[in-house]
Amino acid sequence: DFSLFAVTDTPTTTAVTSTSPTTVGMRFSSSRAGRVVAIKFWAAATNTGTTVTLRNSGGTVLGTATTTGTGTGWRTATFSTPISITAGTAYVASYYAPVGRYALNSAGFASTFAKAPLTVPASGGRTGSGNTNPTTSTTNNMWVDVVVRI
Repeated sequence: DFSLFAVTDTPTTTAVTSTSPTTVGMRFSSSRAGRVVAIKFWAAATNTGTTVTLRNSGGTVLGTATTTGTGTGWRTATFSTPISITAGTAYVASYYAPVGRYALNSAGFASTFAKAPLTVPASGGRTGSGNTNPTTSTTNNMWVDVVVRI
């Protein structure tokens, strides 16, 4: 399985001060075809998010999953059926943070971030107000990751 971040990686800011409902995520692609088996995100105990979503670049929902994880650290939501992805195609992995408080590295995606076969382009962070498709691009890394099986 491939992911962008190791379980030992941690954010600079563990929980932003904003308490506004927000969907956060990242745009990514894989150089190899595979299946997304899960989406994980780093959360502080004050982050109550549980629902993750995988979308194509046009915003169509390809799948959702829920995590039962709590506390501080990585939370993983596994899809009941792995979702096929095509090499070289962009996708958006996200989760809904109903009380904000998501993790953040300011300018973490100011340039391309890659760990083969996965890549996040510069400004590949995504945000959206409320429980929505996160279409606003940002250089911030909100600590959302995918688990891809090749």
